[in-house]
Amino acid sequence: MSFSLEAYKQKRNQLSQTMKQLEYTLGEMELTTETSKIANFRKQLLEEEFKIVVVGEFSRGKSTFINALLGKRILPSLVRPTTTVLNIISYGASHKIKIHYHDRKTVDLISEDQFKGLIAPKDPIIGDKESEATFDEHVQRIKRVKYAEINYPLSFCQNGVQIIDTPGTNDLDPIREEITNTIIPASDAAILLLDATKLLSESEVSFLRDRLLANDISKIFVVINFKDLLKSKEDIEKVMNYAKAKLEPILPEVRMFLVAAKEALNSRRISEGEEVIFRGRPITPWNIEDTGFPALEKSLAQFLESERGAARISKANHQVARVIDDVLVKRIAFQKQSLTHQAHDVEAKIAELRSKIKKVRVKGEEAKKNISFELIKEKRTLEEWYKQRLTSISDKALGAFEEYRYLGIDDLNVKIEKTIAPLERKLHEEKQKRMSETVSQVIKRMSESVNEEWKSIHSGINNLWNDGTGHLPVIQEADLTYEREVTLFDELYGELGEAWDNSTSFIGKTLIASGAILTVAAHGISWLFNKFILGEDEKTKMKRMLVQQLEATRKKKEIGFSDEWKSLAKIVKARYSEIVTEETELVEQQLGVLEKNLRLEEADLQSNLQLVLMREKQLLALKKDLNYLGAGFEMQEVKL
Repeated sequence: MSFSLEAYKQKRNQLSQTMKQLEYTLGEMELTTETSKIANFRKQLLEEEFKIVVVGEFSRGKSTFINALLGKRILPSLVRPTTTVLNIISYGASHKIKIHYHDRKTVDLISEDQFKGLIAPKDPIIGDKESEATFDEHVQRIKRVKYAEINYPLSFCQNGVQIIDTPGTNDLDPIREEITNTIIPASDAAILLLDATKLLSESEVSFLRDRLLANDISKIFVVINFKDLLKSKEDIEKVMNYAKAKLEPILPEVRMFLVAAKEALNSRRISEGEEVIFRGRPITPWNIEDTGFPALEKSLAQFLESERGAARISKANHQVARVIDDVLVKRIAFQKQSLTHQAHDVEAKIAELRSKIKKVRVKGEEAKKNISFELIKEKRTLEEWYKQRLTSISDKALGAFEEYRYLGIDDLNVKIEKTIAPLERKLHEEKQKRMSETVSQVIKRMSESVNEEWKSIHSGINNLWNDGTGHLPVIQEADLTYEREVTLFDELYGELGEAWDNSTSFIGKTLIASGAILTVAAHGISWLFNKFILGEDEKTKMKRMLVQQLEATRKKKEIGFSDEWKSLAKIVKARYSEIVTEETELVEQQLGVLEKNLRLEEADLQSNLQLVLMREKQLLALKKDLNYLGAGFEMQEVKL
């Protein structure tokens, strides 16, 4: 298969090995906090999957396309809009399908036949009340499904790749907003599937132009399906030129591919020894290169390795280097100072510092209580602002309905979607920015006293020795890879800034785990798919259903906002306490080291100093290895 992530896998494993060596070194130094951090970073690096989300409107051949990528018929085709669910496909040693629900934590383990029956049931017999009732019950069950988790021993997914198959979308479907605001931002690459025979509908253009967040444009792959339905090279050239002209204003450096998903799937099934029959006869497969899949897969692999993979390696490098720098500055340098410099009036100074540590802890608890109170007040203000903006968007949707009421149903849908899509996108971005900035401002206001006491502690540590320099003789600044923190909570501010942009950040991961940021979506039945009853004025019914959908969506968003804020506040308060505890414990440990070293004889002082110098040398060597690994991956990017 042309899809391979071996270069990334090799570099990741090399970095993992360096991290493992660092874990061992830190363990020997009995630095449990730092050892635990490196272990968590390493676990995340090895377990984090590349998420490829596939989106598209109905009847674009999405299931066949994903099956062709995987080389097997995993997903049923010809699914009705009312019975589609979100599918998450990952590697597994055996074939398993688990159904997750919105209304309960337990999951159902079902067979492949049961899965097909769930999302591809028999059509109801129109006019047969029992048949229609049975089908409606089935649809109601599907609405309870949060997502289907599909594990299969697939080579495409073996190196940590996850495929997210989103339900098909059309104008005004609520899931469009969730895909662009939640699912695509949490992904590494997004494939937009189009139909070569009905290329780039107005709603598809609106999806890209008005819904897609700015940060996600670079991860889009435009794939045009049904190459096999184009009759000539001229037709192919015409389709590609038209698509390029339409897309370039929206996606300046568009990655665009023409594929034949059905033919690619057939080719791969036959190459694996399957017999594919059509109308009673074995089919003659296409050359896999002619299907367009190898070119797409190669480009996708290069993107994941050179951009997303490189970012992961760089992030892990930075995290590990930061821990090493902390140990060198806060542990090693302090030990060297305590072993080589005589302290003056040390007992009194240590007692004073311990008193200040207690004050920081007390003030930290007071600040956390004040933060909690202030966040409750800020929540009310933000909620009111958010409700007003949602109401304004609903009003504009109804205004668009009245303005274009004379149009046909489909055209009217497009006009309403084009009106509200950019407004919803802007509100989503403003909401996240306001939430992050508000929480950061509250922490800064409530932490002034804590930070002042913390600065006093640092000053006291620097004045422990009587050499008059006022600072520790630490390692050279050139050996550091980041600027030192100015305040106690700078790292927390950074985490808040990337909470929504980075699903692997501490806050981002915890928000997702709490369910505040949805990583999957339920696909309810939109009013779009309801048939209008003969004899009823279709526009009147459409407006009524539009009002109902806008109201339901508004309420859902208000509840979601409240839940998201509560989760964010809870996470931030917990993180706040962790930082105060970690940093004050570190100072306590430093003081303990100083007291221990003061009781040593000269021979023991020299022996301990040699051990500290050896540890410093080991850490600097590991940091050098990190720099080499990072530089090597950057060089590889250029070759790709």
